[in-house]
Amino acid sequence: MLTYIVLFCLVSVSVTKSPARPQISETFVSWLVGTVSIYTDEKLYDFFAYYAADDKEKRTVANTSSTLYGNTSFSTNLNLYDKDTFYAIQWDDNMKSGSCRRPKPIQPTSQRLWDWVKNASYTGRYEFMNIHTWTFQDDDYTQIVGVSVLDSNRPIITLLDGMIKQTIFYIDFKDTPPPKGSFDVPSICSKDDTRMESPPVHTSIFNSFPSQKWIKNTITGNYEDSIHPMVHKMLDKVMQH
Repeated sequence: MLTYIVLFCLVSVSVTKSPARPQISETFVSWLVGTVSIYTDEKLYDFFAYYAADDKEKRTVANTSSTLYGNTSFSTNLNLYDKDTFYAIQWDDNMKSGSCRRPKPIQPTSQRLWDWVKNASYTGRYEFMNIHTWTFQDDDYTQIVGVSVLDSNRPIITLLDGMIKQTIFYIDFKDTPPPKGSFDVPSICSKDDTRMESPPVHTSIFNSFPSQKWIKNTITGNYEDSIHPMVHKMLDKVMQH
């Protein structure tokens, strides 16, 4: 079991008790910016995405721009858990045509991203990003969420550390139902309709993602902390890139 160490700085900061456990909404929309690497820390790819989830409808969609070895690709993953139906769409560069697959889930699936937080332990405050961190660890991986100090239900960053390492920043997270039409199945995925059409609603995000400068300005601040050394190390490593 993890224990955490409180570091006292010249400016007095103390963690006398854990803050309220995050109750992060499973219905939300957010921009995502992230990096995926393997256990040797060799980066596989970077990605930008628009992500929408509706817990009541049991549906999610991710419109993603990924960069691998200098090559950028655009994709949509539409998951209709209520119908046990999943679509993986790879869009051509012109964003007006592409290919659609209907993969079978590799394992039992759920649209709920935050169930694990109920079993996480509080691992300290990271003032550099103005977040409280919560960590869940099992034999194969460690998962961390950093939530806003001002709003414990607003995620700022998640980290996954195992054979695959993943860092995701949540930009402009809103716990509101996705706009109508977010989960519409494009005609490219219908066997009865061979028309090619543009991606589903909101894929203009491919051309309007917030600037790197704006993103950096949202995740930097002054530094003092009282945080578990493992979490501290992982977050510091992220911020170096």
